[in-house]
Amino acid sequence: MADLTNQSIALDLAGHEITDLPFADNGVPYVAETYTVTDQYLAENRDLLEALLTAEVKGWTGCRRS
Repeated sequence: MADLTNQSIALDLAGHEITDLPFADNGVPYVAETYTVTDQYLAENRDLLEALLTAEVKGWTGCRRS
């Protein structure tokens, strides 16, 4: 998986045959960023992860208060 903006172009320029299958063209919603954790880490650090995600949402929405 690669970003269509640069990674597939770089591979093409390096001589690799590429095929782009954009999510939107195939009925899959685009997800810009993801976080991946193990079930164990989630169970042991749920509050920390919730705080991280809350802070990120506040940052993207321009909220300056908690």
